[in-house]
Amino acid sequence: MAPILVLLGRNSNRPCRVIDRVAAELAARGYVVQRFEAPKQQNVRFLNQKLDAGIGRYLPWLRYPKGPAARCARTLAKGFILLVHPRRWRHFIDRMLGQAGARAALRRSLAHHAPGKVVLLSHSAGGIHGTRIEASPAILCHICFGYPFRHPNRTDEPYRTRHLGGLQKPLLIIQGDRDVYGSAQDARRYALSRSIEILQVATDHDYEGIPEEGVRALLGEIDRFLAAVVSDLSPGRSGSPRASVAAR
Repeated sequence: MAPILVLLGRNSNRPCRVIDRVAAELAARGYVVQRFEAPKQQNVRFLNQKLDAGIGRYLPWLRYPKGPAARCARTLAKGFILLVHPRRWRHFIDRMLGQAGARAALRRSLAHHAPGKVVLLSHSAGGIHGTRIEASPAILCHICFGYPFRHPNRTDEPYRTRHLGGLQKPLLIIQGDRDVYGSAQDARRYALSRSIEILQVATDHDYEGIPEEGVRALLGEIDRFLAAVVSDLSPGRSGSPRASVAAR
């Protein structure tokens, strides 16, 4: 059975060129790629598509709102779209459930996969969801781009980091040295499990501007990480695969 690569994106659903490239490279090597969307993310995508394809065509400022008034108008427009699509009213429940609802949906999705067959590939908030449900039997290991250790405009929020010290499965965090959600150096402030490895790269939270040679170097590091995980699971090796915490 081919290994499964499950993509966990940001709350905003914004695409990331580098992560899409990594997924495409792993797909070419035999991974079956699946993109997970929590119910809240599905509704956000639906609302954005409906708004941009409808009234947004005639009012461009609604598509790219600048300032509080424009953002408020876009929110009101989304509310009207919800009113005329009753099947989407669950959006309000999903917003109230927040991260707990997203994790429950992810657990249900992973329950359909065989044990140890899933590699998580996450970005930002997707990394929180993935690490919070790492005990799922289907998960083999986890690769996270831009783990959000802290929100740039808030004080430390324990739900982001307090569980990281107890992780058992291998986790590779690829962290930008200019990431506003915490650099690789900032990560040393937190109690991290020995199963976590941190790789520092010269970029920000969006991973934009990485040259082709940098992308190839990242792919090489991911290959090394995955090979080490598989090696640790080989016959004759016991225990959970582990990696050292390090800012490389």
